[in-house]
Amino acid sequence: MPERTSGLVDKAAIVARLPAGTKTVCFVNPDDPLDAVIERGPTRELLFGLVIPLPITLLGVYMLVWSFRKRE
Repeated sequence: MPERTSGLVDKAAIVARLPAGTKTVCFVNPDDPLDAVIERGPTRELLFGLVIPLPITLLGVYMLVWSFRKRE
């Protein structure tokens, strides 16, 4: 899932943690070398994108259960 965000605060924290001369691993997409990251994994933006739909989904499930119980 391509993700492009400014995320300046998070990037500044990574840069501060990796001063000049530090050796680290960089993950590079071989098909697109401009697509590279130092840290990979879930981000706050991804978590936010998952949390927003959750209450709506739970409300939909509740309404389905309620409608089937009402029929009985």
